[in-house]
Amino acid sequence: MKIIDNNNYMTQIEAQILQNMKGLPLETLKEISHFIQFIKRQKIKKNSLNNINLELLQLDKIAKKHLEEEFKNYQKIYPKNEK
Repeated sequence: MKIIDNNNYMTQIEAQILQNMKGLPLETLKEISHFIQFIKRQKIKKNSLNNINLELLQLDKIAKKHLEEEFKNYQKIYPKNEK
């Protein structure tokens, strides 16, 4: 099988899957459909978790920068009054 580009490759894969499903009983087709839905949900879930982790990392960087600015020269501005 010669791969010309990604779109053509996907079309060939889809055609192969469709060809392999021909003649299967209805119950088997339902199982295949459920499996495909499961895979899609897992992919969405994984992408969502990755996006959440990236957002949290960004928030951590922003919070760290804010705190560093907030407490810059803190000891100079608010020296300890030792008695």
